[in-house]
Amino acid sequence: MNQTNIEWADWTWNPITGCSNTCPYCYARRNAKRFHGGDFRPRFHPDRLSKPFEKRWKGKEGIVFTCSMGEFWDDKIDPIVREQVIHIVNECPEKVFVFLTKRPENIDLTMPRNAIVGVSVDGSAGSLERIGLLDGWPGIAHRLLCFEPLLHPVRPASLKLSRIDWMIIGGQTQPNRRPEQHWVRRLVEEARVFHVPVFVKPNAGYGTLIREFPEIELEV
Repeated sequence: MNQTNIEWADWTWNPITGCSNTCPYCYARRNAKRFHGGDFRPRFHPDRLSKPFEKRWKGKEGIVFTCSMGEFWDDKIDPIVREQVIHIVNECPEKVFVFLTKRPENIDLTMPRNAIVGVSVDGSAGSLERIGLLDGWPGIAHRLLCFEPLLHPVRPASLKLSRIDWMIIGGQTQPNRRPEQHWVRRLVEEARVFHVPVFVKPNAGYGTLIREFPEIELEV
């Protein structure tokens, strides 16, 4: 695991890296191009699996952005590998593990109670379909909508917030592109109606600093 500058997380953990998606704004693919010759094929790193058990991390509470540099539910990742990762999550009940995916149709596991599963939504029609897929999988205790980057306006009726536990809103980086402020305001207002905590990242350019976190009951 590594400490991170991501505002809503304490650490990142990448037992799986790479992704078959080709999103033009993907920061992870840019990093792979910069440091690894552009190789962004999905792969498992067994040597990283036990990182949460290392002495400097063991027993510490915090939020772990899991597979921040890859797609956990990529078609090319063996389901057995995913089960191994989830086993580690179960063995670290003092931490909250966040999984973000663009492939919710591949979710095939009952997730631990200390896991938050979210979908990345940029506001396009295709990305909005992920919300319904996330809502439809019964084996998830905590759900997240991550509007980063928010590139299009979102109609509140498409959100299905009654079972959402957290919302993150952000802009695009490299090239920088901030969402329209009324797009952000509409999402924040709708979250308030359903009492969903909201974290608005600085790169959203929103005038009000909002840094709220979900309440997750950990079985320590």
